Parts: sequence; C-alpha cells; structure tokens
Amino acid sequence: MPLLLRIPGALGSLMFLAGCGAYAPTSPAVPMVESKGEAEVSGSMQLNGRVEARGVYSPARHLLVGVGGSTRPNFSSSTFFRVQQVEAMAGGYAKLSEQVLFSGMLGAGAARTNRRFQEILGGREQYQARYSTLFGQGGLGWQFDNGGSLSLGYRLTAVRFRRLRDEAQDLPLQRMSRHEILLNLRHNPGWGAQWQTQTSIGISAGRRPGDGADDDPTAFGVQYIQLPSFLVSLGLVWRPGLRNW
Repeated sequence: MPLLLRIPGALGSLMFLAGCGAYAPTSPAVPMVESKGEAEVSGSMQLNGRVEARGVYSPARHLLVGVGGSTRPNFSSSTFFRVQQVEAMAGGYAKLSEQVLFSGMLGAGAARTNRRFQEILGGREQYQARYSTLFGQGGLGWQFDNGGSLSLGYRLTAVRFRRLRDEAQDLPLQRMSRHEILLNLRHNPGWGAQWQTQTSIGISAGRRPGDGADDDPTAFGVQYIQLPSFLVSLGLVWRPGLRNW
C-alpha cells in the first residue's frame, strides 16, 4: 500500500492512544515522599490494559531510590500489544513549603514489546522491539489538607533500540528521544491516610516525523514509531509510613 495511504489509515485508527508502535512510554509520576524512611507503592492501569507498578523509598534525608515495571497481558491472538518493561531510578527531593514538594530522578530501563493491530483501511501491521532507556525527570507536587495531592511531572527519555522490526523487515531507527509530561491527581477515598486513588493524564511525544520517500519501504514504520501517544490511567497508591487519621 502506498505510504500516503497508510499513514492516514494509522492516524485515523487512533492507535497512538495506546502507545507508539513498539514503544511503551512509562508514566513520569511524581513521588510524594517527603521524609527519611517514607515509602510509597503505586499500581495503575492504562486505557489499553497495560499495568504499571512502582515503588519509591527514602533511605536518607532528601534521597530517593525506586524501581518500576509494566506489563500487558495478551487478550487476543489476532491483535495485541505485549509489553515487558523494568526500570530503576535514584534522585532526591526537597520541600519548598509545607505543601509544595520538588523531586528529581535519573534512571535506566529495558523493555521488550510485540504489537499487532488492524489498520483502518485494511491490512495488518506488527512491530517487535527490544530497547533500553536512559531518562531524567523532575516534578512538583502540591499536598492538600484532605490527604490528596496534585502533581506535574516531566521526563526526558533517550531510547536506544537493540531490535526494531515490522512484520517484514528491520527498521533503521536506532535512537529517539521522548518528552513525557504527566498531570497526576490523588484523592483520599476515606480509607485512612495510607491509601489514595490516582488519576493520571499526559502525553509522550518526540520529534515531528518527516514525510519520507514514498518508495522507501521502511519510511512508514520509522515515522509511526515516533508518533505521540496519550497517557491515561487509573490507579491506587499505598503509603505505609503514614498514620491513619
């Protein structure tokens, strides 16, 4: 199928809502840990069914360490987005006021993905990838008196593909960078100070794809991998160090 027909078909299918081809962005959630010995564990599910989990701990004043991962089970044998992903991070935090918290972290990760989907104009596409990531993120969080919080996080991610292939051929994209922004709202559901629900919405975007040559068989795949994607999820947070009211 000509490239100019395939790109509108992919865009029209809105597959970018669930991710970018073979790349599965991790939500840059801002941890609300603010003292030594405090920890938080969170779990969330995105709209496409991908589950994320993250744990963050402060072993010393102003120091943060954390691990995270994501996976997506296989719901179908004909269309699917399988993900296995892990990451580790370290950084610090500082209270700017009684209610405002700043944090920054550096980290690295690795992922394996396999995605097959139906094009809106017919036909089927499949992408497979193995890649590693290096990232830095920062964010601000506002703690509410009722136990909830609002935070805004930004992550710059450098992606290095160790394998990237569509259904028929290897793709020549080896590296890309992503700008990832997340707005995160936490709410206390009345189960005590240790528990919060969270709603997150954000976007992961890279450089704008070029048009490419119509006769280049890899142009569509390279451009599709770099498309933006939305991050929308619902989850639960457990902060074991906090005392119930």
